[in-house]
Amino acid sequence: MIKMLTSWLPSFSSHEKPSPPPKQQSGDLLRGREITPLDNEKDETNPSLVAQVVNPFESIKSAPPITSKEVKGPGFPLVSDQVRDRARAATVNAMKAHLKNGCIKEGDEFFPLLQHVKFYRGPAYSPPIPQEAAAAAAHEQDESEEEQDLIPQGMTIQTPIRMDYDEKFEEKKGRNAFLMHSTPAPDPRWIDISKEKNKSTYLHTMEKIAYGAFQAQIASGAKKIIWNYFGMGAFLRNMEGDYILPEKKMGKLRNEIAERLVNAFTRVMREAVDNQGIELFLAGPTGESFEEHLKQEPGDNYAAFVKAFEHCPFASHVTLCPETDAFIKGQELADGYEILSPGKVAPVSVINAADPALLGNHWFEGFKSKGRYNARFAIDENGHRRSELMAAMSSHVNTKLSKGLPITNP
Repeated sequence: MIKMLTSWLPSFSSHEKPSPPPKQQSGDLLRGREITPLDNEKDETNPSLVAQVVNPFESIKSAPPITSKEVKGPGFPLVSDQVRDRARAATVNAMKAHLKNGCIKEGDEFFPLLQHVKFYRGPAYSPPIPQEAAAAAAHEQDESEEEQDLIPQGMTIQTPIRMDYDEKFEEKKGRNAFLMHSTPAPDPRWIDISKEKNKSTYLHTMEKIAYGAFQAQIASGAKKIIWNYFGMGAFLRNMEGDYILPEKKMGKLRNEIAERLVNAFTRVMREAVDNQGIELFLAGPTGESFEEHLKQEPGDNYAAFVKAFEHCPFASHVTLCPETDAFIKGQELADGYEILSPGKVAPVSVINAADPALLGNHWFEGFKSKGRYNARFAIDENGHRRSELMAAMSSHVNTKLSKGLPITNP
């Protein structure tokens, strides 16, 4: 499963391999499979890639700062679990009307939109990979793994979405459908990232995944691309034990991640055949509307991107959207187009840091189920709770991939 689609990714290993936390198998940045050091990596898809990422900003740091546009959003209001759960339950019920055995019913209003479900792998411009290949890769068993990944590291899944609830979880149905590109972010929680070799490989992996995701968004025809603090939330927040970084080092890591994501965007824009109409919107919280103990993380993430974009040669294509929900920004941009005919989508795409095992993860469960609290703030889960189209498409994709079937096969 993994070899077929992810041979271009580094795998993680170190002579000083740390012991994983209890009940956690050692492996890669998603599940912890072993990673080879960067120095040993050969990237046949893009021979210049390794040279470019050794010091990704060396070539542009000497450029004068460029000011990106900034459009402040309405903020992130405090929403009770009761209100969130009410929207989730309504979405579950609405989704079920479109499904039969977990898949969108032939003849349903959502069925024509299945033509927009596509699979991409990076980091090279190429047409979407065949559905049969994606399904076979996801379905192929690896007996060494306790949990199988439906979304291998490096795969980006494109699905159509439309929002039904706003950032307050109040009903506000969007007019036009648009695209979501989902790919798993690398997970550094099970490695000693204080070791320079480990950190270097993690950042390299982050950039390559971002590079492939940006390419998938542009290959889809999207002209307005919305990104958020990809991989900079719970993964960094929930490091445990000896792997927790001091505040100063964590701040530096956030800056380095932002640089790598901006560098991936820069390289994709340089390589694009026509980048004139492409706009990037960075949407996310700054902590301004959060409770005091929750302010620092989003504030640090936003500041890291502001700093990184200062020397991006394509900063004029970028709009910073502080205090803005990424999916709501996507819907706003999609609805800026004329009303689209059934089966069509607006050229707008939102990146989604997906769970590798399941699109949407366990969004359909209540906020406290099976003895655990389910992600209140994660973009993947909160998007699905507020969109019946997103929820139905993810159920369809999850069901088909788990059975090894092509997506559009009735």
